[in-house]
Amino acid sequence: MSKEVTRLYKQTEEIRKAARTQDDMKEVISVYQRLAEQGHARSAFRLGNIYFRGTLVDREPELGLQYYESAATMGFDPAWRYLGVALLSEERGEEAFEALDKASEAGITGFELIFAKSHLRRKFGRYSDPEEGLTLLKAIAKGGDVKPKIELAKVYSDPRTGFANYESAFDVLKPLADSGEPAALQRVAKLYQSGLGVRRSYPKASDYYFQAAEAGQSDALLGAAEMEVRRGKPSNGRTTLERAIETGVEGADLQLANGHIRGMLGSKSDRSLGVSMIKEGVEKGDPRYIALALNLRADNFKLGFDSKALLEKLEPSANSGNASAAASLLRFVRQKPRLSGNYASQREALINRYADTLSEATLAEEKARFIIDTQSTRAARAALSKMLSEASADEYYDLMVGVSRADKNVYTYLIQSELAQLGAYSGKKNGRLTKKTLNSVVRFCRDSGFRDECQHGPLRGSAVRMVSAALAKRQ
Repeated sequence: MSKEVTRLYKQTEEIRKAARTQDDMKEVISVYQRLAEQGHARSAFRLGNIYFRGTLVDREPELGLQYYESAATMGFDPAWRYLGVALLSEERGEEAFEALDKASEAGITGFELIFAKSHLRRKFGRYSDPEEGLTLLKAIAKGGDVKPKIELAKVYSDPRTGFANYESAFDVLKPLADSGEPAALQRVAKLYQSGLGVRRSYPKASDYYFQAAEAGQSDALLGAAEMEVRRGKPSNGRTTLERAIETGVEGADLQLANGHIRGMLGSKSDRSLGVSMIKEGVEKGDPRYIALALNLRADNFKLGFDSKALLEKLEPSANSGNASAAASLLRFVRQKPRLSGNYASQREALINRYADTLSEATLAEEKARFIIDTQSTRAARAALSKMLSEASADEYYDLMVGVSRADKNVYTYLIQSELAQLGAYSGKKNGRLTKKTLNSVVRFCRDSGFRDECQHGPLRGSAVRMVSAALAKRQ
């Protein structure tokens, strides 16, 4: 490359760094384009950044990708990494894998964690190899960086990954927590709270939640308050929630109002104060309080609100993409159809309307509940079995967990059917947790590497998630 090209590039770099307006950037782009046409790879790379990120220009991701690729093919190897990461963000996983693979071949580093996570989350399409992702993540986590250690603990704590091992998660997190790492403190608290990977201890959970809050994870105060209530210290729980409200923790006010109504704060519970808080929030049109009022009424707490009016107030938020609002609206219509007016007859339509708003797990559960509520047992079993047979691994997991929450007997039937297909169960498919069914499930758990989770009850939440994930992995 000539000295003149190099000089002009360096000069344009200074102009780019000082650019503040679109006109400034137009001048920069013009020079970069001229240089890129002459084969200057770094200029093409800069254009990739500008267009993909939308730096003082309208964002044009496809054009940005083209410039990244041009820079890479012209010999600027770091562009392969940028191209791969950009393609991942555009959900073009297989192309991303190929780009990152070329970056690796060129000796480019710094994307190993992204590479491992993408394998584990199956973002590389047919190139995805979760086993390779876990191996790489474990190797990275041996270093001193906290981030890959936390990511490894997430993998061990999530049944969906197929590598759930709560004891291993605890072993990774405990040293980090004891060294004061905020994210690890809160995760260790949750493990002590749930009794996963370690013996359940509310006092230890409470202690770690408070440590996490002191370390900057202020939302940990919500967990701390819950632990104090469960430990029989409701007054302390109320004080902690009030502290969380003063700190500005989102949702603390709702948790306090909910605690007052449900009498969870012991002698410090003040139903009239709780009702007053909710009434004020509803009058302001706050969808959080409207949803709370509906949830409480669904649980048979009468607060003096007109249910249909609450639904009408909440519907606009649900329609505009508020997932919590949509979930609360559907839950109320499902549980209190007689109080829902015309909404009750629209239940299926509402589920379809909010399909893109709800989380995948909530949507799967609502679909399962609708089938179970509106069809005969035999028809519901058949419909859900068909859905499972056509589901992706993630859809399978969500549906199984959703069915377990909706109807334990239907869930048991599906487990019997799924294990029978694997040759792991030969008894009757009747939806009853018979001794033969129990033994088969525990044996499946043992063979899948998590016997202890099922031994204490295969219908417990953690066991259901582990079994569902293991079955989904076989799809």
